[in-house]
Amino acid sequence: MLVQGGWGSGKTSVLRAVLAGAREDAATRVVSASADPLECGLRYAVVRQLFERLVADGADSPYGGRTPGSARRPAPWEPRPSGPSDPMTGQDAAALRDLHQLATQLVSQGRLLVAVDDLQWSDTTSLRWLRHLLHRADDLPLVVIAALGPEDARSNSAGIAAAVPLFQHRLTLGGLSDEAVGSLAEEVLGEAPEPSFTTACRNATGGNLLLVDALLRGARASGRPVDADLAPRITEFVPADLGPAVLTRIEGVAPHTTATAEAVAVLGGSPTVDLLTAVTGLTQPQVEDAAHALVRANWRSTPASAAIRRAWTTPSR
Repeated sequence: MLVQGGWGSGKTSVLRAVLAGAREDAATRVVSASADPLECGLRYAVVRQLFERLVADGADSPYGGRTPGSARRPAPWEPRPSGPSDPMTGQDAAALRDLHQLATQLVSQGRLLVAVDDLQWSDTTSLRWLRHLLHRADDLPLVVIAALGPEDARSNSAGIAAAVPLFQHRLTLGGLSDEAVGSLAEEVLGEAPEPSFTTACRNATGGNLLLVDALLRGARASGRPVDADLAPRITEFVPADLGPAVLTRIEGVAPHTTATAEAVAVLGGSPTVDLLTAVTGLTQPQVEDAAHALVRANWRSTPASAAIRRAWTTPSR
């Protein structure tokens, strides 16, 4: 299954819920990884997260060297002595073969759930392995679930495009409805909010789960009654911890988005491209590309801008 959606739409929450349920089943082995944009250039970075500890700890693993009388074999992702790998032959072909054997060995002991969060930041070799695995998943007691962020943030578009069609089931998460925002508000606040408050919260955030949850937590912390009088002031209650979270996600959307988003947040309103280029020192095309990416990724909402402004103006910066 592939869970798709924009930043803050709840993909990771869905993934965690699936993992929590699977881990309660003693017959299911769970391996999980979260791709890192700083590791997208490393070989088998995601594969290592999935299997490195399991391989090292496995007493009966051929890669651990713990079987009496056997020598330790290089793990599938480790370089072979023969030299650099060829794109589809040599070491990479051997790695794919060994990784498939490892998966077959694991499923022989029970069901296997493989989960990858932030698939858009996966490295090329791990995506190649994932595609290889998905082609053969029908023959194994195996479930693969991954969370995929917006297209603008994909560090390996070709690898993602090759793997995505192989997922048989897809779930796309959009903005929360007024009804869903109301239900979440009742859960967070401990009381059902007035419809005007729910509508204001939905309109301010676009239904983005991360932003809705942040506003509700801020409103709860304020201790003020959640009524019609609070609705117009909802964005005043952006919690301080939202700023760093928003900035972290924005960094991976596209080049120059962080500088552009900070300038928009601090200037307020709808600053012109000329003003943004003057403030950021970027060229007009760079600002325009960054602004379009932010709009597509839904990070131009009022709470996001308020969070960035608070993060940018704190003394620690």
